[in-house]
Amino acid sequence: MFKLFEKLTGTPGGSGFEEKVIEVIASELERRLPDVSIDPLGNVIGKLGRGKNQSWFVVHSDEVGLLVKYIDPKGYIYFDLNGMIDERVLLSTKVDICADKGILTGVVGVKNRHLLTRKT
Repeated sequence: MFKLFEKLTGTPGGSGFEEKVIEVIASELERRLPDVSIDPLGNVIGKLGRGKNQSWFVVHSDEVGLLVKYIDPKGYIYFDLNGMIDERVLLSTKVDICADKGILTGVVGVKNRHLLTRKT
């Protein structure tokens, strides 16, 4: 169970970009259930049994995320929120940045509001 949890949490799947997570969930359910489908919204649905004894397993697969909007020449990354998240909890949070070259790791920080100037 821990390996499955690790696989799911390690697969990028922010809102609007959850295809890889859907694939993992569907694959895992197909190994255990006879009837698995994906609805138009991307929910994975697994069915077991028939009639009154039927059980459904419905999995909603996306997660909140951040959308990169701009990278400045010094490498600072500016982002917008993608999903309902309280931005106050983001400071010092480790983040995975999904790029064409793979997954990069970063930390959310803030730029100092005060500029140091030299007195002459």
